[in-house]
Amino acid sequence: MLFLADVDGCLAEPYRPYNLDVLRRVAEAIRVPGHPPFALLTGRAYGYAEAFAQLLGLTAPAFFEAGAGAFLLPEARTVWHPAVTDDALAALDEVRRWFFAELLPAVPGLVFDHGKRAQVGVIGPDVRQVQEASARTRRFVDDLGAPLTVFETHVSVDVLVHGLTKGDALDWIAELTGTPVDRMAFIGDSEGDVGALRCVGFPYAPANATAAVQAVAETMPQPLAEGVLEAYVCYAKLR
Repeated sequence: MLFLADVDGCLAEPYRPYNLDVLRRVAEAIRVPGHPPFALLTGRAYGYAEAFAQLLGLTAPAFFEAGAGAFLLPEARTVWHPAVTDDALAALDEVRRWFFAELLPAVPGLVFDHGKRAQVGVIGPDVRQVQEASARTRRFVDDLGAPLTVFETHVSVDVLVHGLTKGDALDWIAELTGTPVDRMAFIGDSEGDVGALRCVGFPYAPANATAAVQAVAETMPQPLAEGVLEAYVCYAKLR
């Protein structure tokens, strides 16, 4: 068994202080003897995923950039999905250059999401600006004709290599962890999580998840980290 959790919109809210009391209770539940391994599957960059894994005291891998990379905590080693090729990185470089030359000057309330290798993105707290950036980015990527995928949340626009979404990463995660996909659980809250939720055997959503997510997952009564804790305890009882 393996429980995978998104971070933004699940364990934490972007631009808001962490609920340390709830995260402490999540960490305590993870350490209960017999409970399944708890891992991260987030679109965030490596450094953030490593820090959050340390906060929770995890020993299972932290999968970052939507599963393009994995930080193996006991070994302190990072490995990359086989789809992270030179050609894929070159296509992302085109988008990165366009972000700085065209998108960010046109939508000045957003900032570049630094620290990522296998995806590029912009972030900001204004939903309307994020939506505008998403529309502009989708047009550019369509015109570019590269094998890339655009995902939007309420605080970010991310461009990923096609075939490197969270759902696509699950087979690789299964190889690394030895857990079949149909025995995995995943909790997510937004558009980029739907593919993975449709693949795992035990899909969960916190109460704050979008309607599209709730349509494919068992929705917990509580939002955010409280919902993650509820889902993890439910999954642990299935052992």
